[in-house]
Amino acid sequence: MRGYELRPMSVGEILDGSVSIYRECFATLVTIAIVCLGIPTLMQVYVALSGNSLSFLDLFALMLWSFGSFVSSAATLWVVSETYLGRSATASEALRFAFGKFGALFITGLGVGLVVMLGLLLLIVPGVIAACGYAVTSQVVVLESVSADVAMKRSWHLTKGFKGKVFGLGCVAFLIVLLPSLALGMVAALLPGGEGTATALGDFVALAVTPLFTSAFTLLYYDLRVRKEAFDLEMLTQQLGGTQPATT
Repeated sequence: MRGYELRPMSVGEILDGSVSIYRECFATLVTIAIVCLGIPTLMQVYVALSGNSLSFLDLFALMLWSFGSFVSSAATLWVVSETYLGRSATASEALRFAFGKFGALFITGLGVGLVVMLGLLLLIVPGVIAACGYAVTSQVVVLESVSADVAMKRSWHLTKGFKGKVFGLGCVAFLIVLLPSLALGMVAALLPGGEGTATALGDFVALAVTPLFTSAFTLLYYDLRVRKEAFDLEMLTQQLGGTQPATT
């Protein structure tokens, strides 16, 4: 397994590391995505191709997708974290771990979503700031096993002074994830079936490339911990068998 160096990284280096881990763990990450989101994605594709929008099936698919997305997110960022720290990670181990994090992630996601939405209603800018401040809340919940309120405070502390970097990374990562779907959608629009075909292709592509976004923000989490808490030295101390220094 390839080793990754714990050190401060630029946005470009975070993206490069994310792509490397994505390629290294592609089979594992896609397996997680299919297990968690495959059925609701197929249901949404069926609804899109049949043209029966807002049907009961569509609503049921949305509920399944919402549940699966939390589990998929936890499993994905655990795999990325384990790989980045030089440890092996399988899809089955990740899924078992992730199911135990569903409740905490749901509560945290609800809290962050409400704060960001309120901020967006207040002339948009406060919402963007809130989104950047809470950008690594999921990583804190999953990797540090803390409560929702503590995770939000931790994320705000870690991103303090780096919200511009978080915003830049988010924009670039979002474009990387979105562009393949848009490109396929443009091609599909020229084919028979038009809009339905484009939606179906976009859903399948999103299933495969969304882990890139999670990967980028997991590496950002470690970048911030290295910068603010000397996490690289903490890990080195553990490897040498010394006493782990306290973090603030």
